Amino acid sequence: MLTKEQKKVSIALATDKIKGSKSILFTDFTGVSNQDLETLKNDLRKQGATVKVFKKRLLKIALQEAGIEFDPMSNLAPLASIFSEADISEIAGSVYKYGLALKKKNNGANLTVMGAYDADQGVLTQDQFVVIAKLPSRDVLLAMVMGGITGPLRAFMSIVSQLSEGKGGADKAEEKPAEVDPAEDLPAEASAKEGEPAPEVAEPTNESNPETNNEQVES
Repeated sequence: MLTKEQKKVSIALATDKIKGSKSILFTDFTGVSNQDLETLKNDLRKQGATVKVFKKRLLKIALQEAGIEFDPMSNLAPLASIFSEADISEIAGSVYKYGLALKKKNNGANLTVMGAYDADQGVLTQDQFVVIAKLPSRDVLLAMVMGGITGPLRAFMSIVSQLSEGKGGADKAEEKPAEVDPAEDLPAEASAKEGEPAPEVAEPTNESNPETNNEQVES
């Protein structure tokens, strides 16, 4: 039995944990051994979450002071509160899977989230929590989104690269100098010697020789 002073300390501690948390899971841990509970605490501690067990009546007072409308007294089973500074999606999956593993290991173990609170969504029912717990983690979702964005981008860049390479080849083909016939660069005389006979030179006639003409006239 807690004294009045101890109750005040417990309520104050619960209030501080609530105010410093972005998400809270209210978990039934019936039949869970101390060893399994410690394993859960260690795993959650690595994720920045803590597990605390408060008397339900005192926890209810702390929740009311924080304006959270969840009644721990509505559950007959003992409750362990999991406090986290991260979004509920960051811890929901690991807690849910750990509960399933415990149940498979020991049918008497019952680690079940009875309700939850998220700073952005408010109070969540057990069914709503299960839906969130089955979703991929935030990191996985981000990777999927980035993959969906970068995939088409890589394909586009590949097409651009191929088009650039094709254009470069065409430009090189256009810049290639035309082949020149060697015969066209030779002088006309060289062409005549190689391909055509040399033009005949006409012999001089009497008409073109004045001395011969004079001799004919005198005779």
